[in-house]
Amino acid sequence: MKCVPLYAVVVLIVFLGNAGCSVPPSESTVEGVIIKHFESKKYKVMEIEIGDIKPIPLSEKRYMGVEGYLVDIPSLTLEAGEDSGEPWMYKKGQYLTFTNASIRIKKSDGQNREWLIASISGISVP
Repeated sequence: MKCVPLYAVVVLIVFLGNAGCSVPPSESTVEGVIIKHFESKKYKVMEIEIGDIKPIPLSEKRYMGVEGYLVDIPSLTLEAGEDSGEPWMYKKGQYLTFTNASIRIKKSDGQNREWLIASISGISVP
């Protein structure tokens, strides 16, 4: 009987361990989620640049938690759909440009398991 080399076992474990990993959402899916989010808050997305879509770092994941990704947003331009009060004082029709932002998206817990925005950093709108 022949023994399997240890490195082959390690490679097999790594391969099988990653086989269950999910595929990140496409750029167009992420863009759609972001547009839907801001439209619900009365902003029109005029321009959006999607950067890297990375899995949430292992140190921030929860055991048996929902799938999530960190999306880099190099540039985002919104048009205010209505006047917003303090502290922003945005006027209807005003263009707001943000750079170097990041958005965390995650799968919902519901039956449809759709993508949702979990948090936004670098985009300050009410």
